[in-house]
Amino acid sequence: MIIALLVICFSLYSFLGWVIEVVYRSSIQKTFVNAGFLQGFFVPIYGVVALFFVALDDISNEYPLIIQFILYVVVASALEYIIGLFAEKILHVQLWSYSDNRFNLHGRICLKYSLIWGGLGVFFIEILHPFVWEKVILLNVEQAYIIASILAVYFIIDFAYSISLGRKLGLLLETGYQRIITSDPFELEKWLRQEKRLVQAFSNIRKNMSVAISKKFENNLGVVLEQYKSILSLKNIDVKFLDDIEYIECVKDILEHPEFLKTKNFKHHQSSIFDHVLKVSFLAYKISRQRGWDYRSAARGGLLHDFFLYDWRDGNDPGRPTKNFHGFRHSKVALDNSLALFELNKVEQDIIIKHMWPLTPRIPKYKESFLVVFLDKYVATYEFWNKPKKK
Repeated sequence: MIIALLVICFSLYSFLGWVIEVVYRSSIQKTFVNAGFLQGFFVPIYGVVALFFVALDDISNEYPLIIQFILYVVVASALEYIIGLFAEKILHVQLWSYSDNRFNLHGRICLKYSLIWGGLGVFFIEILHPFVWEKVILLNVEQAYIIASILAVYFIIDFAYSISLGRKLGLLLETGYQRIITSDPFELEKWLRQEKRLVQAFSNIRKNMSVAISKKFENNLGVVLEQYKSILSLKNIDVKFLDDIEYIECVKDILEHPEFLKTKNFKHHQSSIFDHVLKVSFLAYKISRQRGWDYRSAARGGLLHDFFLYDWRDGNDPGRPTKNFHGFRHSKVALDNSLALFELNKVEQDIIIKHMWPLTPRIPKYKESFLVVFLDKYVATYEFWNKPKKK
């Protein structure tokens, strides 16, 4: 029966770990985040560490509290390191990284969080576990085995499924943006629904994905964009020179609106916001049309993706909604401004609100959105490297 009771305790502590992670990550991202690697409401590393603490208590409960604290730090750190290494070797993805923290070891553990583990260990052994164990042992043998069996089957299924999704995510990090652009729309949207929670739950995955995407395009830009070579010419994209009647029809109401035209007065990088979004919009339109995608939504979403009316470099600009975090928040400003003036479909709204992915956690839902994500960075890079020379 002791095994069954330990399985139940493992599940309870994994659930409490999930609660801790949800509160922590949601407070940071300002939105609800279903934390953890598994699909359900459990973070197993907490359950594993808890059981090791229980086993350790049998041989260390006579030691001074400071010695017990040190032992908890060492044991928890070793387990966290091993689990992190396992994820990297099996999934080919680093679920978390402490590389930005001082006194870290290979980014898998660091002194700050190891000390937190030690503090949690003391609280757990001295207060939490005695209370939980007192309640759990009230179960009779039949109840304990039934509950433990159900939980064990659930964990096996969830773990196997999550491993499969994790390996697919690792594959995406290896293949980069090329897979996103070339994959079938149905396949892409199905995959995104499956992987969305993992990418949101682990900020390091978003960081790795951003790096992987950037590197892939830096190394393979010619291959990926060969078929668009004739389109990706930015020198003469100016509203005065556009002779594509169908493009103009797609965005005419936007280009003629006096409020939107104010974007000409605000700088983006080396050009105005207006010039920048016009380039992104026209390229998105041309590529989407060639591939048979929703080119109208790509054109309109691309044109409105940076529809904010303030100098983003000036933290004291009175028109700026927040002093900091422009990169994280301006997409919401652009969407609000756009919805106030224009009728937008779901694709257009998705393009605008998610064009800063993977800096922001929400994954684009449509291929047109991914296209604008790339073109926004492509055009900004072009503008930076082709800035006017000072006389």
